Amino acid sequence: MQSFSLVSGSNRLLPLEPSDASDLEELLTQARLCSLNGMTDRNVDADACRQRLSDVLKTRITYGLQTWKIVDEADVPVGVCGFSVAEETSEINLFYCFTARAMGRDPDLARRVCRDVIDSFFRATYFTHLICTARRGDHQLQRHLETLGFAYRETRQIGRHLVDVHQVLSPVVAQYLEAG
Repeated sequence: MQSFSLVSGSNRLLPLEPSDASDLEELLTQARLCSLNGMTDRNVDADACRQRLSDVLKTRITYGLQTWKIVDEADVPVGVCGFSVAEETSEINLFYCFTARAMGRDPDLARRVCRDVIDSFFRATYFTHLICTARRGDHQLQRHLETLGFAYRETRQIGRHLVDVHQVLSPVVAQYLEAG
């Protein structure tokens, strides 16, 4: 995937750049954050944010995978969404997080942005599937992932955490399997 911008509803998705460190820090250090791990209390420091940004930029250079800063109509950052490599499985992993305030104003934000990002991923790559890992037993997130076309695949140990792995097939693979 090349570096490009997207539009999703009234939101713009801009490639995350080194100059976005303060925006990423402001987003990830919020006390309440709606992320792929649900609405969670967070305690993320500035160094962790800078490391996350560095990892995202290395992933873009190494694998060509994009991560976007999501901004609203006033250019205020409301989230991030993109891809990482799940080292344990060598698969591409969708990740995202949005501010609680943005989700309160637009409850469909996560579904709409994630759907647009997934669609762009399969249009721009030849990957057969995409995964999303979640805390084990997070039924609210599982329902959200199902609306995006993901299905539960397995539970596995990744790092120090036991996670549920969900996957969505590319439209081409899904059509092939449906055809029998």
